[in-house]
Amino acid sequence: IDMRPKIVDGKVLTASMFLNLLFEYLEALNNESAPNVHSTIERIISAETRKICDNVLYEYYDQMDEEFGGDRIPVEEEHLRNKFKELSAEVIKKFEVQTREFAEVAQLIDLRNELLEKMEADFESRLQLNDDLSQNLCKRIVNELFNSFNLPALLSMEDIRESLILEYKQKFLLFYDNYKKFAKGTHKCKDF
Repeated sequence: IDMRPKIVDGKVLTASMFLNLLFEYLEALNNESAPNVHSTIERIISAETRKICDNVLYEYYDQMDEEFGGDRIPVEEEHLRNKFKELSAEVIKKFEVQTREFAEVAQLIDLRNELLEKMEADFESRLQLNDDLSQNLCKRIVNELFNSFNLPALLSMEDIRESLILEYKQKFLLFYDNYKKFAKGTHKCKDF
């Protein structure tokens, strides 16, 4: 078995590209026409490059969903930004590695830019969702604080005792510690 890469018209073909090329030739022969090698290869390369672009984009979506899907957000914005930079760089590198042997530079640039635009649009929507969820979480925690404080009825200044002030100070410090522990995202400090 000859395991060397197949090269047609100066392009390295993957197994699926080679099979598509054979099917195109068979279809042309069955239709009693001569296959056009150059245009057939260009169509196959274009389709394969598009397929790789779509696959790495879906991998990006899956990884972002795994990291930030469902109840995994809100998170600190810096963490979201860093993960996006890391994943998008990995996806672009994977795309370039998988397509560099057969795709045309112009097509690679166009698809790479398209891939970046889609990932950036996804990131922006995740960033907005994270911000919205952060605001909701922080407001809920602050509202719980105010709802948990039952201030005594004070009729005169003599009703204010040092022990009462210390008790409420301790309640507030406990709440503040819990707030720092559970509040996340861009509204963590804005809403307190």
